[in-house]
Amino acid sequence: MALTPEQRREQMNKLTPKWVPLSNSDQLDLEALAKELMAARAHKGERITANTLIRIGVKAVLRHQSGLAGDTEAELREKFLAYLSGEDQHRDGTHD
Repeated sequence: MALTPEQRREQMNKLTPKWVPLSNSDQLDLEALAKELMAARAHKGERITANTLIRIGVKAVLRHQSGLAGDTEAELREKFLAYLSGEDQHRDGTHD
């Protein structure tokens, strides 16, 4: 169900800004993906932006913390992406 403009303003007022440096290519890719998702929406209420996708990424990291391992950003990223794609299965063969 789409939020009313007032509900969306209330929701956005509860968020705390966080500045994150992104590579130019990542920023362009996020903007392009957001535009694709906007165009493909079945319901045209809420906007989908690069910030929307960043917030989804944050939620994914927080939900799947057990997939994080490594000593550098590159190691964390590679192992986390492998975990999400199923390349790094838990011993019992399941994910969170």
